[in-house]
Amino acid sequence: MRALQRRLLGEGEEVAVPPDSPHFKLIQAVFRLHPHYAQKAQEPITSFFVVRNPFVLGGRGCEFQYEDQRGVRDDFSLLKCTRPPLQPTSRLQLLEACAHEVEPQLRAAAVAAVAAQQWRQQEYGDGGDGGGGDAPLCCRCGSDFKVAVSYSGWPLSKLMHAFRESDAPSRAPVRFAVHPHTRQAVFSGAPADAAWAAAWRAYHQRHARLELLCKCCAGAQADARRARRWEAQHAGMRNMHVTRI
Repeated sequence: MRALQRRLLGEGEEVAVPPDSPHFKLIQAVFRLHPHYAQKAQEPITSFFVVRNPFVLGGRGCEFQYEDQRGVRDDFSLLKCTRPPLQPTSRLQLLEACAHEVEPQLRAAAVAAVAAQQWRQQEYGDGGDGGGGDAPLCCRCGSDFKVAVSYSGWPLSKLMHAFRESDAPSRAPVRFAVHPHTRQAVFSGAPADAAWAAAWRAYHQRHARLELLCKCCAGAQADARRARRWEAQHAGMRNMHVTRI
C-alpha cells in the first residue's frame, strides 16, 4: 500500500482516487479494516485522496484521506488498518476505560485553549499567537496542521500508573463493558467500579497537563519520550554489565 501511495502521488501534492478508479475498491477494503471505521466514516465514500504530508520524511511522506457522503474529509492511518489487533489484556482494557472517562476533560481543555487563542487575537491582533481565524493553533509552533489536545507532561499511561500507586482505591476494576460505538472497554457501572472511576477523574483533573499540539509537535514529543525510555533502559543494562564485571 505504501508503494501504491507513492506511485499514485508521483511528484505531486495531492491526487484524487474516485470510485471509478481501479484502485478505489482496494483502498476502501483496507480502510474498512480500521478499528474505528464505523466512527470515522459514513458510507458511501465519495472519494479517496493521496496527499503529501510535509511533516513526514522531510516532506516526502504521504497519507490516505477520504471524503464521505456528509462531505467530511479526514485522514486515516494505514498502520492501524494493517497491523494485527491488540489482544484485550486487562491492562489495555483498564487504559481504554480510563481514557473514555476523561474524554470530557480533554474536550473542555480544547474549548478553553481555543477560546484563549481567540481572546489573544482580539486583544493583540494576529501577532498575539502567530495566526488568525477560528482554526485551533499549535501551542508550540503556531501551526494549524491536525491540531488536537495532547498530554504535555506525563502521558495517559503514566498518569494511570501514578494514580494506582497513590490515590486509587485498592481494587482496580477487572471486568469491563464494551462501548457500543468505539468497541473499546469502558467501566462496567458496578458501584465499586464507579467509585474507582470517580477517583480517577478527580486525579486526572488535578494532575493532567494538556495543550493543543499539531501532529508534527505531538510526534516530536512522542519521539523524545521514546528516546528517553530507550536511554534509561540501556543505561540500566550498562550498569548491570559494570556490576557483573
